[in-house]
Amino acid sequence: MLNVTSKDSFGQTIGKLLGLLLFVALCLAVGSGIIVYLHYPKIVNQIRIKTIQPHIESLKGSLEKQEKFLEFFIRDQELSQGIHKELTYGPSQDAGPYLNKIIKWEASEKDTGTPKEVLEGFKQFQKHINPKNQLVLPQDVITKLEKNKPFKIENDLKIDVSKIDFNWMKRLEEFDHWDINANSPIGSIKKPTILSPMYIPMPNYIELSYWTRLRLVKGIKENQLKLTIKRTRQLARLIHSTETLIGDIAAASILKYEQAADYYAKENKLKRTKGMAFSNDEIAAFKRAVYAFPEYASLISDLKVSEELFLKNNYIGSCSALQEGAYTALYVRPLLKEKYKTKYDLYTTYFNTKKNCRLSFIKKIWFQDKVPESYWDEFIVKSTEQFNKDKKIPFLEYLIKIPQVREAMGEFFMVLALPHLSSKFYAKEFEKSQTRVPSSNN
Repeated sequence: MLNVTSKDSFGQTIGKLLGLLLFVALCLAVGSGIIVYLHYPKIVNQIRIKTIQPHIESLKGSLEKQEKFLEFFIRDQELSQGIHKELTYGPSQDAGPYLNKIIKWEASEKDTGTPKEVLEGFKQFQKHINPKNQLVLPQDVITKLEKNKPFKIENDLKIDVSKIDFNWMKRLEEFDHWDINANSPIGSIKKPTILSPMYIPMPNYIELSYWTRLRLVKGIKENQLKLTIKRTRQLARLIHSTETLIGDIAAASILKYEQAADYYAKENKLKRTKGMAFSNDEIAAFKRAVYAFPEYASLISDLKVSEELFLKNNYIGSCSALQEGAYTALYVRPLLKEKYKTKYDLYTTYFNTKKNCRLSFIKKIWFQDKVPESYWDEFIVKSTEQFNKDKKIPFLEYLIKIPQVREAMGEFFMVLALPHLSSKFYAKEFEKSQTRVPSSNN
């Protein structure tokens, strides 16, 4: 009995000690929490001033000039009307089921950091691919094309293209648009929850541009440039119809290669049709317009300007701009949906009324079932760290949970993801227009 009582007393003592330790730990945790709570506003404010505020100020400065840049953007749209008409695509004959299975894609199983849903989708897509049908250029030819920098068509003309099969380009005439979101690595993603743009699989547009250059070489050597440009122009049209910014830039590059080939034919008195290639000014205006357009589709662009550009007009690059702008808005929707409710409603209006844009991928994500807030927060934290490697925000995974700072963080993330390319193209012109002295008539 004595032994049992002794053991019971010892057990009770241990229990009391453990209870006391737990109580002390709880007090320390509560005390630390109170200290953090009292000092948290100061911590948040310091982080905002040091890390977030410079981005917000930069954004405000860009927005103040955005309206001023608008006249230059509209001018570029007007200069691009010929290209717009030429690259206009249709809604019925999709090249996707054909092209998506023969081209190379930027997604790869070897990519580090690629989300598992993307890798799994890519694996599933690969099961339907016949390697014998894929477009493959000889490595020595690729090397010669890569070394031709800055580009000179005379260097490309040294390449032997006699054994390269271009028949696939002839078949492109059967189609009036190219959907990269179906029958593709993108379409194979089981649940298209929001992904960082850097992980969305994209066609290898660089290699397609190589095919364009080689086809132009063949056309020049055979003195059949008119037929050749018909083929390359159709490829440019289909690439533009992917409704991606990178696709618009790739299409502009093809037009530039066509122009170089046309100039060579003119100088060497080869067969050509006047006006079959676009001018430097037209192509440059097209590139500036599509690069700058996403900024006017952004969450913080002026509402009236956005409605004018996207609902009342049909400008070139509007579909890719909406894709870019809406994707950035979707990226921060859990943080800014209340503050920018009117603009979010406008995006929904775009999707429902802008019939000339398919926007199938962004629509699928935009209207998908509600994603848990924890998923969004984790995604935003990871993506922000990738976008902003040089200036990591301390305790970001905790900051994102605080209601008082979510809005500020949302604007910070939005600035990181949003391209501000209108300033790059139009700032100098704007400054010149402000300092220009009217000429006097003597």
